[in-house]
This record gives sequence, C-alpha cells and structure tokens, in this order.
Amino acid sequence: MAAERHSFSVHGRDATASLLVESRAVRYGGERTAASLERRKPMRLRNRQPLLIATDAAAKDYLQCLVDGWHLQREVTLISCPSKDPQAVVEHGLRAAGQERGSQRLYAVVECGSRQFWQQLSGQFAKAELPVQIVACVPTFHIWLMLHFQELTPAIWADAGQLATFLDQPLPVAATALLQHQESLFAALGSRIEQAVHQAQRLSLLHQRGTPLHAWTNFQELIQFLLKLRDKHNRLQG
Repeated sequence: MAAERHSFSVHGRDATASLLVESRAVRYGGERTAASLERRKPMRLRNRQPLLIATDAAAKDYLQCLVDGWHLQREVTLISCPSKDPQAVVEHGLRAAGQERGSQRLYAVVECGSRQFWQQLSGQFAKAELPVQIVACVPTFHIWLMLHFQELTPAIWADAGQLATFLDQPLPVAATALLQHQESLFAALGSRIEQAVHQAQRLSLLHQRGTPLHAWTNFQELIQFLLKLRDKHNRLQG
C-alpha cells in the first residue's frame, strides 16, 4: 500500500510538472498546445481581402485604374456585376464573397435614384453575414467624376439651385477625352482625387444641413479606405 501511495505521488508530481512546463511554454512563446493554437486561429482574419463591386463599365474601369496604379491587387478583389439594379449588385457581391471565402468586407458601388433609397438599401443588408458598405452615386456615377474635373466656386456652393444645375451638366470635353485613354487615366485622376473627396464631403455636409439637393455620393468613403490600403502597402514595401 505504501508503494502504491509512493507511485501515485510520483506520477502526480510528474503530471503537475508536465502541466507547468506546458503552461510556461505557451506563456513564453515556446511549444503551444493544440487548444492554444485553436484559440489563435481567428487572428488569420487580418489577412482577408476587401471585396469591391462596380455597377457598370465606367465605375469598374475607374476602380481598376486605382487598384492597379496603387498596386493593391493583393489587397483588393474587384468584380463587376452584369446588372445595374442596386439590390442585385449587393446580392451578387455577397454570393461572390461566399465563393471567395476570404473577404473581410464588401463594398457595393451602386447608382441610386435618391439618398433615401440608399438608406433603405443599407438597412436591408445591415445584418448580412459579411459587413456590407453600400457606396452610392445619386443619380449616377457621373456625379463622382464631375467632382474631379469641376471645382465648384463659393458662389455655386452658396446657391442650391446653381449647384444642382452645375452637377447635372455634362463633363468637360477635355475630361471626356482623358477618360477614353486607359493608359493615361491614372495620371489624369491622381492629381484630382483629393479635390473630388473634398467636394463630396462638402456635398454630404449640405445634405446633413437639410439643403434641398438631389445629387449626392459617399464614394469618397471608399476612396479613403483605398488610400489607407495604399499607404500601408507603401510602408511595407519600404
């Protein structure tokens, strides 16, 4: 009986020592247990890619130009939806995200008839399995391009009627010519993106103040996200 107690005591000390060794190994970065590795798996989500969707050829070409120019091919997946229907675009993106199995968030670029419709659409997909941010151009993608090539004067900003009329105008001939040449598109856009972001932010502020305007976009939020990815990419490249 004494021998049995001695044997149990030895085995108990061995088991305790083994647990202490494993605990220290996990704590100080040594050999990790299967359980600790299992708990660490979610950390891999940081390497997932955002997924971008363009509603038509114009928006897709614009985004592809930025992704290529800023060397974001590894950070961004860009796809095109054959439909211009806003809901179909979001659903197409969610299906593609399920197939990709690596997307962290979905940006759906859509053309909306009104800002109110964008709000309804955002609410509709608020509980989707993948975080969805709907980037809208009201009424069309033309509004975002217009903010690149036309700098609005203080007098126009101060008059809602003039602003609405101005934003409905066609693009300048020179701008239209630039957009038709893919090889020079990035250079043409690069120097104007900051202006477009600034003017879109100002337009959103007018909407928040209740100014009666139809044209609106939050495209600048997508651009700002891409700029952060660009800056991170450049830092990693040294």
